[in-house]
Amino acid sequence: MKEYSKQELKDALLDIGLIRGDTLLIHSALFRLGIINCTEVKDILNTIYTIIKDIIGDSGTIVVPTFTFGFSSGEDFDIENTASKNMGNFSEYIRTHEASVRSKHPIQSVSALGDKAKWICELNSYSGFGKDSPFARLLEASGKILLLGRPVSTSFVHLLEEYNQVPYRFWKEFSGNYIKDGLCEYKTYGLFVRDHATNPQIQLKKIESVLTLAGKVKSCKLGGGMVHSINTKDYFEVVNEKLQKDPYFCVSEV
Repeated sequence: MKEYSKQELKDALLDIGLIRGDTLLIHSALFRLGIINCTEVKDILNTIYTIIKDIIGDSGTIVVPTFTFGFSSGEDFDIENTASKNMGNFSEYIRTHEASVRSKHPIQSVSALGDKAKWICELNSYSGFGKDSPFARLLEASGKILLLGRPVSTSFVHLLEEYNQVPYRFWKEFSGNYIKDGLCEYKTYGLFVRDHATNPQIQLKKIESVLTLAGKVKSCKLGGGMVHSINTKDYFEVVNEKLQKDPYFCVSEV
């Protein structure tokens, strides 16, 4: 497995434009980067968090997706204890941090640490990607998307799909038991779901290509993979322009 040093991680993050005060939406696949040399495996997540925190400072904010899909199939959702699913170890590290704040949507939540954490997560949005959602506030804050070992693919695209009411998705409601502070309520939330009859697939490489050609992606080699950053307003502007012209842009192969 490839290795990289703490200094190489810090240098890479600075190279792709991270600065003090940044609000970061982080997607990660850390295994693609490898391991940090001279660091115990159990300490890697805390080391990565500490290096990012040292760069963005106390005025910065870290946000991670903590999606979980059990609520949509009848399982209870406990905002304090329900783990995220397939979001990566770093997302779980942030979710379980003692100072972490989690947004309220029982399927498409985020967890956040830092200066803007409460503001990002405070609204009880019907949809995970609506105009009153954490993703809309990330856009309002001119946040950056930070991709650690991930290609230029991100949940942020769903904000644009919902904003443009793309025709290959439709609204569906899910209801179930919602637990907070040990108290259980029956609640209903919405999702802008894919039409499985046509089974549209997001064309991630296509979106990456238009963002890269527009000069909006900053990238740096690290270990066995890459790290990237994109400003949320740049992402929104470029992809929204494409969707305004072609509502199937994100799912068509050409």
